[in-house]
This record gives sequence, C-alpha cells and structure tokens, in this order.
Amino acid sequence: MKKKKLSELQVTGIVICSLFEVILLVCLVGMIVTADSQPFLPMGGVVLLFMVLMGVFIFAIARDRMLPETVQSLYGRLLGGAFTARGQRDQHRRLINAARLYAQENNRKSLEQLLELEPDCIADDDFAAVYAFMALNHSRLGDHREAVSFYLNSLAYIPGQPRLLSNLSACLTRLGRYDEAIAYGMKAIELNDMDAFALSNTAYALMRAGREREAIELAERSLELNELQAQPIKVLCLAWYRLGDMQKSSCYYNMGRAKGFPAQYLDPTS
Repeated sequence: MKKKKLSELQVTGIVICSLFEVILLVCLVGMIVTADSQPFLPMGGVVLLFMVLMGVFIFAIARDRMLPETVQSLYGRLLGGAFTARGQRDQHRRLINAARLYAQENNRKSLEQLLELEPDCIADDDFAAVYAFMALNHSRLGDHREAVSFYLNSLAYIPGQPRLLSNLSACLTRLGRYDEAIAYGMKAIELNDMDAFALSNTAYALMRAGREREAIELAERSLELNELQAQPIKVLCLAWYRLGDMQKSSCYYNMGRAKGFPAQYLDPTS
C-alpha cells in the first residue's frame, strides 16, 4: 500500500514537536542526575515528565487524525461542508474517519462507517459527501456499477462538482458506456478546463469510443498541465498507433518508459 504523503507544513510540525520533546527529555535527565545536589528538582522532573507524556499523547492523536494531502486537496471542500449543523460534531468526525480509512485503502471498513452514517444525513451537503465516498470506495474495490450509482446520488444533491463528474466518467468508461462517459467528462471540463485528470479521463473515453483525433487533443492538454500522468501518454501511444503514425506512437511510448511506466501498460498492441 502506498504511504500517505504529508504536506511540508505537516512535516515541519512533526520535526518541531520532535525536537521539542528531545529537549524536554534532555532537561529531565539533567534534573534527575543532579537531583541529589538540588533537592527541589525531583518534583520539577515529575512535572516535566508529565508534560512530555501529555505532549506525545496529544501529538500522536493529532498526527493520526490528519488527512492525507491528496484527499484534503481533492475532497476537502466536500468534507468541510458536511455535518456542520449544531450537534453534528460527532457525525463530522465519523465522516473524516471514513475518509481517512479510504485513503489508507481500508475500503470495506470505510464503507461500513459510511453506511452507519447515512441515516444521520440531513442537509444536501451531508448526503453528497457520504455518497461520494461510498462511490470512491466501491470504485477502489472494482465495483464500478455501484460506484456509478453513488456518484449519481451525490451529484443529485450537489450538481456541478468537476471532480465527481470526472470520476463518474472514468467508471462509465470501465463499464464500456463510452458515450455517457464522454458526456460527463465534457461537463467536468466545462466547469474546470484546467483539470488535468478530467481531460485525461475524457481523452481515454474518446479513444475507447474510436474518436482518436479528439482523444489526442485532450490528452495533449492534460499532459501539458501534469506531465507525471501515465494515462494521457497511454492514450497518445494507442491513438497515434490506430491512426497509423508509428513514429509518434513510439515517441510517446519511449516518453512513458523514461518516466518509469510499465511497458505492458503503454504497449498499443496489448
């Protein structure tokens, strides 16, 4: 399982807290060593030890509750708007925990918590967030039909979410429903034409539908925005291969291999 990546701010906080704890421990050891010559220090040492232990305990809880940066950046607004009514603090905490479980790829446990949370939904934002993470978990587990159903449920409560529309497009492509995938992908692009993943997912659907020229245009735009993606390179390899331009297909294949993407994934003949 891929480890979650912490932001620079989170890493800095961890380093500062760790250094602070080391300093306190050094001071504590010094107090204990010199306790015979300074009788008043043992009590101070006990207090300091208590402070250190409390600091470690609080920091451990805070670190455990931090959402991975990718989940926070992609779905932070969706999570932040859910369960904000008075008396719903516990529901909000449970939703964040379910999102954390999703990020840790503990998808079945995340789904269990979301199903328990569903009856507590009141506002549109509550339903939208719960159904969106149900969809994300089902997609991760390979159940794309259920994922499509929950994405549609989420979008029924809060329409016009580019990220959810793009995810829905990707799931529909996996089910072979290319025309629907293209339609939802184009909606996502209309809402945010700088979303590299929406462009990539729509390009892939277009390629599968046999619309290679359109796929190439979107894949190139996606790659310009984020050159670290594998999918648009795969699209360009296959689309140019289908159009008979082996030189361009080979060029993108070599580009993908140079970035470390698997040969089998990029191979337009596979």
